Amino acid sequence: AFFTSTSVSMYWGKNTITYKAVGDFTFKGVKKPVDLYFTYSGVKYSTNATTKKVERFTGFMGYFTFKGKTDYGVTSTSIADFITVKVNARFQIK
Repeated sequence: AFFTSTSVSMYWGKNTITYKAVGDFTFKGVKKPVDLYFTYSGVKYSTNATTKKVERFTGFMGYFTFKGKTDYGVTSTSIADFITVKVNARFQIK
């Protein structure tokens, strides 16, 4: 499975600033357009338990939904047609 963004823009969600990445989701050899909505977490600080140094992190949390059975040919009876993929990415700032 791959997601390739073609554009990113601000999107006003419910009481928060959200971003929308428009792109193509490829799954089982089928490529379809999807919108990935995400929020930016800002910069966070935490102390490394081993080194006792303060480290900086940033990241984002988001999701997108696709029709697995209808659009991508998923045949499992264990899932519904609408599948939500949640993304949580955290990056250390050096």
